[in-house]
Amino acid sequence: MPTENKPARTFIVLSLKHTHRRHKAITLWRSDDSGYCWMLSSAGRYEEARVLEHLGYYNSGCSNIAVPTDLVERLSCEVEYDTKEFGICLPNNADTWAQLLASVIRPTDYEPKPEYRGCRYSENSMWMKRKRCEHVNQAIRIIADHGRRFFYSQTVNRYASMEVDARGKVWFIDDYSGKRIFTHDTAWGGRWRGFSHGGTLKDVVKAFRDYICTGKQLHPGYLGPERFNDSNIWGYDAEGMRVVREQAGVLPVFRQPIAEAA
Repeated sequence: MPTENKPARTFIVLSLKHTHRRHKAITLWRSDDSGYCWMLSSAGRYEEARVLEHLGYYNSGCSNIAVPTDLVERLSCEVEYDTKEFGICLPNNADTWAQLLASVIRPTDYEPKPEYRGCRYSENSMWMKRKRCEHVNQAIRIIADHGRRFFYSQTVNRYASMEVDARGKVWFIDDYSGKRIFTHDTAWGGRWRGFSHGGTLKDVVKAFRDYICTGKQLHPGYLGPERFNDSNIWGYDAEGMRVVREQAGVLPVFRQPIAEAA
């Protein structure tokens, strides 16, 4: 049977720059980049391909973000967007923004900081945690592409990864088992069921988790701790270990050596 063509996804662009703390409704873009509005009926619907082609314009994070049209429609309700002026709008509050920011079309280059009553920001915001998680996944890939290829399963052709959930908690997705493993301590002991590596790599994952949550950088010694005979406890060959330390060591995950004054 012939398959029906699904309609292209559309997105609505939200203006962080023109939404202020005093506003009761979030400012939306009109169609064809032609101004701003509060009422949903006046908002433009932008095709996914167009937004993806110009992410820095429509989804920079510092000025605008693009979110699915169906989500905006679901969250919209009657709002007094101006003095005694009512209409179907996106309410400008913490709950609405939490759902919108979790659904942006792509991760933004800059941290979105929408203004609404009661908003507060810190170095451990959700955006910062997810940005640091990207750094960790880069490090995992480098480790997995060299030496004994820790964090990569040749059997199932899968890399391990880490992710941050909607509560800000960190999970490890195991390369071999594919299990999603909660990395935080729990009342029932946190058994890490499905973790296919040993205690040494478990400690590395825990250190990665702490970096994601707090920004505390790891000592470079976490990358294949050395033995007394110039080998390393990971069992990586010398060349593989050198490449891992050079490539992963420059990521923000790890503390950088302080350059000595000449």
